[in-house]
Amino acid sequence: MPQLDTFTFMSQIFWLLCSLSLIFLFINYFFIPLIFTSMKVRLIKNINLYKSLNSLKANQNELIKHYDLLIKNYTIHTKFFIKKLNKSVEKHFCIVFNLVNKPKIQKLSKVINRFFFF
Repeated sequence: MPQLDTFTFMSQIFWLLCSLSLIFLFINYFFIPLIFTSMKVRLIKNINLYKSLNSLKANQNELIKHYDLLIKNYTIHTKFFIKKLNKSVEKHFCIVFNLVNKPKIQKLSKVINRFFFF
C-alpha cells in the first residue's frame, strides 16, 4: 500500500504544510481584512443611524409639544365660539318663540354646555 510507504511520507508532509500555509495566508491576508472592513462599515452606519435617531426623537418631542399647545389653544377657541353661538341661538329662539318657551331653551342650553364642556 502506497499510503504506508515511508519513502513518500516526506513529500506528503511537505505538500500538506505548503497547502495549509497557503490557506492560512489566504485567510489571514484576504478574508480577515475583508471581514474587519465590513464590520467597521457596519459600525459607522450604526453610529450614524443612532445619531439621526436621537435627533429625530428630539424633533419628535418638540413637535409633540407644539401640537399639544396648538390643540389646547384651539379647544379654548372652540369652547369660546360654542358659548357665543349658544347665546346667539338662545336669543334667536327667544325672539322667534316670543319669550314663551324661554325656560325650556335655557334648559337646552345647559344640557348643551354640559355635553361640550363637561
